[in-house]
Amino acid sequence: MDGQPDMAPDHLARALEAVTAWLKQSRLKLNPVKTEVLQLGRGLPDVGIQLPALDGTPLATLPVVKSLGVLLDVSLSMEVQVTAVAKSAFFHLCQIRQLAPYLTPQDLVTVTHATVTSRLDYCNSFYAGLPLGVIRKLQLVQNAAAQVLTGISYQSHITPVLRQLHWLPVEFRIMFKVLVLTFKALSGLGPAYLRDRLSLYVPRRPLR
Repeated sequence: MDGQPDMAPDHLARALEAVTAWLKQSRLKLNPVKTEVLQLGRGLPDVGIQLPALDGTPLATLPVVKSLGVLLDVSLSMEVQVTAVAKSAFFHLCQIRQLAPYLTPQDLVTVTHATVTSRLDYCNSFYAGLPLGVIRKLQLVQNAAAQVLTGISYQSHITPVLRQLHWLPVEFRIMFKVLVLTFKALSGLGPAYLRDRLSLYVPRRPLR
């Protein structure tokens, strides 16, 4: 639909018809009430496009939608997602801190990874290129998790602690995830659709 905003409703209507037909053919139930629509684009007008109905249910655009657990906003700033992740992680950290005296060190590590650091790593490739001010919200979560695991005070310098735990800072965890996905795609170990979107850099002049 890129470059053809006037044709967007027609394209969307045909796509919805195809999805509806496929679901019925596969004997899967369609739930239009839970269907969410996000309108993206540069310089969007104040009045949104006229959306078609899905199985008789009118659709409307939303400022934020959730896809596979990731919150997407109209500007794709990911700030809503990062804020939600940080809030959820801090909640679980508070619970872990209360349980810490009753857990073995290994159990404490397991619970922290299962409920906190896993949230920092989930779909974190979406965070590539975000402002450091946004990434800092996640870094504060990681710092707090390291403090819970090691028992250090909040005044202690956190970098040596992260190094002791062999934890990359959040910014570099994001970079590492992108590099791993890129390597797998180029090596034939990832999905073909990712490989098709990549092109190797070829210098225009000889390099020494």
